Amino acid sequence: MKTDILIRLVACAGVLVLMASWEVLAPRRRLGTSKLRRWTDHLTVLALNTMVVRLVFGTGAVGAAIVVTGQGWGLLNRVSWPLWFEIVLVVVLDFILYLQHVIFHAVPVFWRFHMMHHADLDCDVTTGVRFLPVEVAMTIQGCPGEEWALKAYRAYKECLMGRPTDQTALCCEHAGSEA
Repeated sequence: MKTDILIRLVACAGVLVLMASWEVLAPRRRLGTSKLRRWTDHLTVLALNTMVVRLVFGTGAVGAAIVVTGQGWGLLNRVSWPLWFEIVLVVVLDFILYLQHVIFHAVPVFWRFHMMHHADLDCDVTTGVRFLPVEVAMTIQGCPGEEWALKAYRAYKECLMGRPTDQTALCCEHAGSEA
């Protein structure tokens, strides 16, 4: 097993076991369904989601990553960000995922997929892994906002360095006229 997959698996399983142990030792309320039944059902859904994502999207993502890395394409192959900016970017991307969650509540067609997560009559640590594979797939595909945030940063950096490309020159000229 690859190291990054093992680290993610151990981290996720560790947090799940820690929180589940806490719920068993200090329950906040009585559940309507037995923990064994709930945990078996929810962890089966998690295993199904993991298999679907790995089989359907994993192969394509890995193939694309190999091509992009081999060709030197992509933003991450061209920029070197300071640590503080990478931290800010993680917070921004997490906020974008929050907005995606809000959209899942607001748009009826998305709510149909997302309501499985909220239809749980008893709420415990495993409710957090209770999603339909379609919703997981929509989330895995990413948000358009992420792409635009990265493009905006590229344009900003190129303008600062005084080396805009044809794609960002107009932005730099506009920024120059504002100053």
